Amino acid sequence: MRITVVALLVVGAVAGVAELLTGGPGPRLDEVRTEAILVAPVPAAELGRREQQSQWGLGLPDSHAFVDIAYQVAGTPEEAVSAWTQAYGRQYGLKARSSRDPITLVGSSGEIVVSVRVGTTVELPDSERSDFALPAEGSTVVTVTASAG
Repeated sequence: MRITVVALLVVGAVAGVAELLTGGPGPRLDEVRTEAILVAPVPAAELGRREQQSQWGLGLPDSHAFVDIAYQVAGTPEEAVSAWTQAYGRQYGLKARSSRDPITLVGSSGEIVVSVRVGTTVELPDSERSDFALPAEGSTVVTVTASAG
């Protein structure tokens, strides 16, 4: 009887630790992926996508879930800004943070923080761009991020 109880406690503890290691602060990646702003409101070619699941830091800072998507779109940067603002401005309260290259819009909805960066390149640090296709010379590129915090 005691061995059974101890075995159940050990199994429960292992399962709890496994959940702790694979869990993380909400919202989780599945929820972030469903954000409307990640869908281009104009015809676009996806150049790449980067995602991260949230994880507890266990003594280090927690990692929050996020999705980065870069699109090549037709038209000028101003037309792209207008398209994203018309489609998602009210939902996310998009506000201009920068009017230079890249033009940057920021906003939020509930626990989700979003940014839209419009320029001529994928607007991510160099080390994080390697999985993204290169845009055509002189094209407009929109990099959208949705993150949980």
